[in-house]
Amino acid sequence: MRRIAALFAGGGGERGIYRTTVRCDRCGEEIPVRVDLGRELTPTYGERTGAYHVRKGVVGSGMNRCFRTIDVRLTFDEEKRIVDREARGGSFVDEERQEKRN
Repeated sequence: MRRIAALFAGGGGERGIYRTTVRCDRCGEEIPVRVDLGRELTPTYGERTGAYHVRKGVVGSGMNRCFRTIDVRLTFDEEKRIVDREARGGSFVDEERQEKRN
């Protein structure tokens, strides 16, 4: 019975979760993006690189009266490690911070 309850309880840490943050090109809002690697990835077939991919439409809180959708596309390898990412309508915050350091 406890095993069944544990399935629905959730919250057991961050294992199997990929997190990043994107900034909207229009309003500048930073929006967190969360991907559950066990449930949201789609296997990649054919000649595309990577073993899995996910595509998300991310919208901010609307506090800036901006409801632009940022198209986030992520590609993962067989071990579910990130190999490529793209954001249309926004940019990845950690990439911007890395560029400023260099």
